[in-house]
Amino acid sequence: MIYIKIIIQSICFFCSKVISILFSVCEIKGNKVFFYSYRGNKYADNQRSFTEYYLEKGENDLEIVWGYRNDATRDSIPEGVKKVKMISFKYFYHLYTSRFISTNQRISFLDFISKRHGQVYIQTWHASAALKKIEVDALRDLPEIYVREAKRDSKMTDLIISGSRQYSEVYKNKFWYNGPLLEIGTMRNDVLFKDNNTRVKIIKQKLQIPLNQKVVLYAPTFRNNPDLSINFDFDYGMNYEMISEAFEKMIGENIILVKQHPNLKNHKLTETKWSRDITDYQDIQELLLIADVLVTDYSSVLFDFILMKKPLFIYASDFDTYSRDFMVDLNEMPCSISRNNEQLKESILIFNDKEYLDRLYDFDKKHIGTFETGNANKDFYKYLKKNIN
Repeated sequence: MIYIKIIIQSICFFCSKVISILFSVCEIKGNKVFFYSYRGNKYADNQRSFTEYYLEKGENDLEIVWGYRNDATRDSIPEGVKKVKMISFKYFYHLYTSRFISTNQRISFLDFISKRHGQVYIQTWHASAALKKIEVDALRDLPEIYVREAKRDSKMTDLIISGSRQYSEVYKNKFWYNGPLLEIGTMRNDVLFKDNNTRVKIIKQKLQIPLNQKVVLYAPTFRNNPDLSINFDFDYGMNYEMISEAFEKMIGENIILVKQHPNLKNHKLTETKWSRDITDYQDIQELLLIADVLVTDYSSVLFDFILMKKPLFIYASDFDTYSRDFMVDLNEMPCSISRNNEQLKESILIFNDKEYLDRLYDFDKKHIGTFETGNANKDFYKYLKKNIN
């Protein structure tokens, strides 16, 4: 079966090259930027952040085009930019006449992209730092189809945006990439540095959360091979009543919002008096904004959250058996690590904010080296203007 997939992939790669040659008769427009995120399935991440930054500025020196695969994504893209259905004639026309192409994942063979001479492909990736090993370091866990895509993607890449010293090293040594980096932080994280009181109120109202109620965000990551049977414990044994009551002593009345991994969006959790399943909510950055506390396990979302210096707790009931290798020694994390509800409850009750902030500072200095300042969109805009051809 794998050989059939590789043959299909190779045919798609060839077709994308043919399509790019056919459109070579069309002139590349020097100020046109082609965005898509999560392979066209979401209007999200760094590409969304820059689009909204640019529209808020009210400038007209760039032409932004977004590719989408479904109606929900199309409808979420704002007015002021072009929207094109992926794998349509308009998609190929705008794709191959754009000076800049940018996405946040590896280019798939189903995207039919083969960069023309004169085009600049910018990879922003979808994380600013990493807990788990990826790409070259995780080779034994990666399908051959993906590795072929990843190597091709890196070969096409002209520039990668880096959010931290740690990820710069990953891009240089683990990404099959030897090109330049733009170390400006990640555009989606700029919002975390703003005064967001008004935005927090709007998001809470949208989620029907009382303004005075505190929010605990629980965001477990995806396991490689979960048993997706009816008996699988998707919240990994979390006792919402016990944990919510512990947080009440720390931060006051609260609700636990459970954000499962997107791969589990079809597996709805049973809601309780203390918890709500908000997996369908697309914008994780908005959830980070309203969260007073984050509980996660091995998700890289924690690196975005700690930029706001809010309390973080790691709850990992499978800590002793989890098979993925880590880039960071978990024993050096700036927060407590709990293997069960009793340990998590105790960690909440003895939480010390000053000690936590001191550990955060030391952790970043030793392991991460963040480039985040809240100005990534501004710096990316400068790069685009400088390289308009």
